[in-house]
Amino acid sequence: MKRPLRFSMSLSILFLSPMSAIVSAAVDIPLSLSSEKNYIVEVVLPGGSTSANIEDGRITAEGASQALATVVYYDGLGRPEQTARVGFTATGADLLSTVGYDEAGREYRQGLPTPVSGNNGCYVNPSTYGQTAQSYYGDTYLYRETLYENSPLSRTVGVKNPGAVWNAHPKTVAYRCNTAGEVVLFRISSDGVQRVGRYTPGALYVTRETDEDGIWQESFTDKSGRVVMARQGNGYDTYYIYDDHGRLCYVLPPMAVDGMYNTGNYPDSHTLLQQYAYLYKYDDRGNCIGKRLPGCKSIQMIYDRANRLVMSQDGNQQSESLWTITKYDALSRVLYTYETDPLRSPGDLRQYCKEKLFVEERADSYTAWPGMGYTLRILLPAANDYRLLTVNYYDDYSFLYIEGTAASQLAYRSKEGYGAAYSSAKGLLTGTQVFDLTDRSKYAITVYYYDEYGNPVQTRTRHVSGDYEMTYAQCDLSGNILESYTEHLDSRGRLSVSESVENTYDRSGRLTRTDYAVNDSLSTDWRYEYDELGRISGKSIDGGLTHAKYRYNLQGWITRIEDVDFVQNLYYESLMENYGKVRYNGNISAMNWTYRTDTDTIVNGYRFTYDAHDRLASAYSVTGSDFSSGRYHVEYEYDKHGNMVNLYRNGGKGGMIDEMNWSYEGNRVVEITDMVGEQGRYDMKEYRDYNHNGLDYFYDSNGNMTADLDRDIVAIRYNLLNQPDTVQFRNGSAIVNYYTADGKRTGSKYLTPQTTVVIPAGQTFGSTSGTAAMSSHVTARRGSLEYAGADFESDTLIRIHNGDGYLDCSEQDFRYFVRDYQGNIRTVYGSAVAKLIPVEPPFSLTNRGAIGGDKPPIRPKPIEHTVTYQRMQYYPFGLPYEAHYQPEEQPYKYGGKEFIELHGYDSYDFDARMYYPALCRFMTMDPLCEKYYSISPYAYCNNNPVNYVDPDGREVQVAKEYQEQFRNDLQNVFGDRINMLSFNDNGTLQLDGKTKDFTKEMTKDQKEAFKGLNKAMNDKQVTSVVYADNYNITVNGEVKSVDIVKEYGGGLYSKTDNLIIIAPSVRSVDVTLDQIQITADGLGFPSQNVQQNTTSTLFHEIGERNTTNINFRGVVIDFENYVRRTIGLPVRPYDLNHSKTIKTNYTK
Repeated sequence: MKRPLRFSMSLSILFLSPMSAIVSAAVDIPLSLSSEKNYIVEVVLPGGSTSANIEDGRITAEGASQALATVVYYDGLGRPEQTARVGFTATGADLLSTVGYDEAGREYRQGLPTPVSGNNGCYVNPSTYGQTAQSYYGDTYLYRETLYENSPLSRTVGVKNPGAVWNAHPKTVAYRCNTAGEVVLFRISSDGVQRVGRYTPGALYVTRETDEDGIWQESFTDKSGRVVMARQGNGYDTYYIYDDHGRLCYVLPPMAVDGMYNTGNYPDSHTLLQQYAYLYKYDDRGNCIGKRLPGCKSIQMIYDRANRLVMSQDGNQQSESLWTITKYDALSRVLYTYETDPLRSPGDLRQYCKEKLFVEERADSYTAWPGMGYTLRILLPAANDYRLLTVNYYDDYSFLYIEGTAASQLAYRSKEGYGAAYSSAKGLLTGTQVFDLTDRSKYAITVYYYDEYGNPVQTRTRHVSGDYEMTYAQCDLSGNILESYTEHLDSRGRLSVSESVENTYDRSGRLTRTDYAVNDSLSTDWRYEYDELGRISGKSIDGGLTHAKYRYNLQGWITRIEDVDFVQNLYYESLMENYGKVRYNGNISAMNWTYRTDTDTIVNGYRFTYDAHDRLASAYSVTGSDFSSGRYHVEYEYDKHGNMVNLYRNGGKGGMIDEMNWSYEGNRVVEITDMVGEQGRYDMKEYRDYNHNGLDYFYDSNGNMTADLDRDIVAIRYNLLNQPDTVQFRNGSAIVNYYTADGKRTGSKYLTPQTTVVIPAGQTFGSTSGTAAMSSHVTARRGSLEYAGADFESDTLIRIHNGDGYLDCSEQDFRYFVRDYQGNIRTVYGSAVAKLIPVEPPFSLTNRGAIGGDKPPIRPKPIEHTVTYQRMQYYPFGLPYEAHYQPEEQPYKYGGKEFIELHGYDSYDFDARMYYPALCRFMTMDPLCEKYYSISPYAYCNNNPVNYVDPDGREVQVAKEYQEQFRNDLQNVFGDRINMLSFNDNGTLQLDGKTKDFTKEMTKDQKEAFKGLNKAMNDKQVTSVVYADNYNITVNGEVKSVDIVKEYGGGLYSKTDNLIIIAPSVRSVDVTLDQIQITADGLGFPSQNVQQNTTSTLFHEIGERNTTNINFRGVVIDFENYVRRTIGLPVRPYDLNHSKTIKTNYTK
C-alpha cells in the first residue's frame, strides 16, 4: 500500500501586535498528527515571533507565548473531510468539524463542531466522532444536510438543520414556470403604468421557498433575470416594472395591485400610485433624477458631469425652495455639504450641473468660504444663503489652522502606553465638522489619528457645547482595542472626568475581561466565560458581585438567561406547560420570566401565535402556570402591508384597556378610535384617545407625523433629517430637541407653562407670540456623559454611561443593567455597600457637575448582595407594564433606548426615528423603506417584535446568508471545481487543496480569474461579500444606505468597510467610453450600455478590490473580461472610470 503524502507546513502565519497580557516566551505545542491521512497544518501567531516550526509532532516558536493551530485532513480525492482547531475551546479541547459528500461529489453534510479533549490535532474516525458528538449534544442528527434535485443543474431543493425535530421539518425549494393567468403584465405608459393583460404560460421562472413552519414565498423571474413579481403568501403580490433599458421604474406593493384590477392606464397622479407605489425617473445617462415614496412628494436629484449626486431636494425642502448641495474632491470623496436656495428652477439647475464638475480643494488661508478650509469654485447661480451641514478632511492635518486657539487642543499629543500616530494618513479620513441644525454658528469637530495599520489610536473632539473629549487607544493588528483612555475636558481645557478601559482576550480572540475605571478611583470589571463552541455562557460583574448564565439549543438559539433577580426561558420547538404550538423556523413559541424579590417570586410570560405571513398575531399572557388570567394579553390584526387595523390590549388586572380601530389614507394612519376609552390611571401606559372630533393625525410632504391630537400634540416640527426638533402640546408644554447634521441628538429641553395656555392646532408657542412664564428641564449627552439641569442650563453631571450600565454621579456608585434576550433593560441594580466616609478635601460634584477633588474615597469591597433600583416588564411591542414600573431611576428601557415620558409623549428615541409603543408603529417614514417594498414604511420590525430587533429605527437586524449565491457565481466561472472551495465556521472562503490542482486543465481566462480571487482569499485583510440591492456602507465616516443599482451600477467595493456588495437585480450598466468621438457638437465621449449579471459584477468588484493604481484602472476591465469570456458575455470596453490611457481620479 502506498504511503499517503503528508503535508507538514506553516501554510499561513499572521503577525499580530502583542497583546498586553502576552509576555515573551517560547511556544511548544504537541501535535498528534495522523500518518494515514493527508493534512495541512496552519499556524497563526498572535505576536512576538516571525516564524514557527512544525517537526517531530510539535509546534515551536521562539519569542511567542501563544499559537493557534488548525489541522485540515483530506480524503483520497483531495477534499477536506475533517478540521481540528487545536486547543480552541475554553477548556483547551480541540474543536472538530466534518464534511460529507454525496455520490456526485457535492457537499451535502456538514457536521456540528464538536469538542474533543486531549486530541492534539489527531484525526478522529467517523464512528468515534459521531459517538462524541451525540454525547455532547444529546441528539442523533448532528449535521446540516443539503438536498439536491436529480438533474445536471444540481439545484438545492431543501435543507435539513441539525437535530431530530428539525430533520423532520426541512426548508424546501421548488422550481416551476408560471401558469396561465397567474401573473399580471404591466407596462410603462407615457404618463404612468398600464395594465395590459397577463403573462403567457411558461414566460416566467418561479422559485418557491418554504421554511420549516410552512411559510412560503415565491419569486417570478423573466428571461432577462429580472424579478417581476414577489409573492409572500396568497394574494400578497409585489410587482416590479422596468423600462426598456432594464431600469426599475415602478414598484407596486400588494394594496396598490389590489386596486388596479381593471385593464387600462394608471397615471402617476392616480391615488393608488400616490399612496402606495414607489416611482423612479431617470435622465438620458441613467441617473435616477426623481424618486417618489408612498404618500410623499417626489425627491429631486441632480448630477454633475461625472454622474455624481450633487443636489437633492425632498418634499419639505421643495416648499421652501431649498436644496442640499454636495461637493467632492478630485477622488470623488465628499468634502462638504450645505443647504441653500439657488433661486433657479430644477430644469435650469439640472442643465447647469450637467456641464460642471463639482470639484473643490483645500484653500490656502483661513478666509476661504466660509472659513472651513475649502474653495467654492462651483457657485450655483444667484444662490443667496448657505447653511453648512458637514465638512470632511482627508490625508493630513493642515486644516487645523482654521480652529485658531482650539487647534492646540485638537493637535496630536502622544501618550505613554497607547498607540502612536503614523507619519502619514494618506487616503484616510482625518477630520470632520458636523454643524448644529438649530444654531448654524455651532459645530462639533473631531480629528482622527491612525497607527501604521490604519487603526484609530487617538480621537480628539470638541463638542457643540465647547467641551472636549480626547480618546487614546492601543490596538492589536486585527483592530481589537487592548486599552483606551478618555479625557473629558471643559471648554477651557480643564480635566473634569477620565475613563479608562483595559480589555483582555484569550488566544482565540474572545474578550474575557474588561476593567473600567472613572478618574482612576471608582472602578468595576466585567468577566466573560464561553462554552466549548465559543458562545458566551457566563458574565460576572464587579469582582463577582453577580454572575449571569446563558444557555442555547442545538441551533445556537438562546433558551435561558439567569441574571441577578431575573430569569428568562425561551421556547421554540418545545412547549411551555404543554400549551401552544411549537415553532421550527426560529420564531419563539413561548417565553416566561421570573423576578425574585425579598418577599415574592413573580412569574409572567407569553404564548405567541403568528399569522401566515410570520407576523405576531397574539400574545396570550401567562401568570405562573395560569394561562387563563388574561393579564397583559394582546391581539393584533393587519392589512396586507402590515399596517395594524385592530388591536386588543389587556391591563395588569385582566381587563381590556385598549380596543383600537384604525383608519388609513394609504399607509398613513389618520384616525384611531379606542372603544374602551381611557383608564385614567397616571401609572398605566395605554393609548390616549383625547380627540373625538375629526381626524387625529396629520402629515407633511415627507410622510412625517405633524400632529397627534389624541395625545394633545398640536404640532411637530422636523429638521432637515426628518427628526422632530419641536413637539408642541395644546396646553403650552413643549419638547425641544437639538440635533447635529449627522442625526445625533445632543440635548433636549422640556418646557412647562406656569400659567394656562392654549396653543392652536398646527402652531408652536413661539409662533403665537406667547409670553407665558416657562419652567424648564434640560438634558444633554456629550459622549458617555449625561447632564441635566433647569432654567435652560444643563450643568449637573448625572450619569457616566459604559454600555452595561452607568455611574450614578450623585451616589458615586455603579448601576448595572440586566438585559433580556433582545437587549431590553429589565432590571437596574447596584451593590449593597457601606456608606462612604468623606475624606478631606471632600470628593464632590464640582466644575459643572464633573467628578473632581484631590483625593478619591476608599471604596470598600462590595458586600455579596445587590440592591434593585428599577424593574421593567413589557408588552411585545415595547409598551411598559404598569406593574413594578419605576420610571424615575433612569429612562433607558426597551431596546436600551431612551423612553421620553414627559407631557405624555411616551415615545422611544430610536436615533433615526421616534417610536410610539402604544401605537406599535413609528411616527415617520423608514429611511430604508426601499429595502422592504412590501412592508409599510411605518411598521415596527415587520410586526414581529418577538423575534426581530430594530437597532436604530431603520432596518430589521436579521442575519443574512449569501454563500449560496456566491457559490453559484463561482460555479458559473469554475464549474465543478468549486467543490474544492469551502467556507469555514466563520464564513471565510478557503481552497481545500493545491492551486495547481484547482486550475488543472482550466482555460487561461479561468486561471486568471482564479488568480485574482485567490489574491483576495489570501490577503490578511478580510473582504466580505454580500448580495443586496440596498445596503449600509461607511461614507466619509458616516453609515449611509446606498442603492447599489442606481448609485453604483449594480456592484460596489467599499474600501472603508472592505466590503463587496452585489445587487441581485443588476442587469446592465451605462458607461462613458474612453474613446474620443468627433461630433457636430465638437469632441466628446460616447456612452454604451454594457450587459451585466451578478457573476461579471462580482469579479469586477474583486478587480476593484485588488487594484492599487487608482489613476489607470483599465486592469479592472481586463480582469472582468476574463470572466465575461468564460461565461459567454460580450467583452466590456474601457471607459473613463476604467481606462489604460486616460488618467482619471475615479474612486468608489
